[in-house]
Amino acid sequence: MNYLKKARGYDNYNIVFAIDKYGHPGQEQLLDIVNEFCVEHLDIASIISEKQSVGLTRNILGGYKHCFPMSEDFVIIIEDDIRISADFFEYIEHCFENFVDENTLAITGYCSKVRGTVGEVFQMGHYYSLGTAVLKNKFEKYVLPHCTFDYFYNRNKYMVNTFPDIMVDRHGVATHNEQAGLHQRILKHNKFHMIAPHVPRVQHFGCLGGNRRSKIDNASFEVQVAALNDAMNDASKLAALETTTFKDYVITKDDHEWKQLRMVSHENIS
Repeated sequence: MNYLKKARGYDNYNIVFAIDKYGHPGQEQLLDIVNEFCVEHLDIASIISEKQSVGLTRNILGGYKHCFPMSEDFVIIIEDDIRISADFFEYIEHCFENFVDENTLAITGYCSKVRGTVGEVFQMGHYYSLGTAVLKNKFEKYVLPHCTFDYFYNRNKYMVNTFPDIMVDRHGVATHNEQAGLHQRILKHNKFHMIAPHVPRVQHFGCLGGNRRSKIDNASFEVQVAALNDAMNDASKLAALETTTFKDYVITKDDHEWKQLRMVSHENIS
């Protein structure tokens, strides 16, 4: 949230916190932090919360459904383990105004490595739910129809039946079937793309959580925060904290200097 407040233009957006941590350790501390932010920013901030845990996928897609009626063009998801740069919203808006075409599903501030210069963007054939603006017309036509009981309560079966030729392993199991995997299947099935930067505008620092194990899993909240702060500007330190195999950390600067962006390359999208 501190990085959100540093980002230029953040107060032009409706900011909605989708909370799904009821019954988890640290729940009261989490709500106190979010409520303090909302009190400071009454005109733009609100909270939607579940009285029981509904799971990450249903919570995120429910947040989209809640937010899209407030928007004419896109909704941005910034998960709680994402740091955004000060030019993040400027980057998203510039890409939306200049590079979106009929095959654009979303715009992300993430890329897995620095590929070129700060003024360059490209069309990416993979979906990342990391500091990402999903376009309203694509969500309503291609994503919303899948937000059903059948998907939420048996994601594997739903994916295998709906996308039998995409991301199903040799045992007939649908891999990566959370909401980001749903977006990825929609992207691949329709030969859509994401717009992404050659220099990242977001950093993922989530080295502990539901699908990742970390050396600081069982540490106190204060120790976890201190460890993350120490590793925030060093990808190797973040990777060293994680004991699973993702190791997908890339560092972003707090700000970048650019006046215009240009589309310079395309991934093979199929």
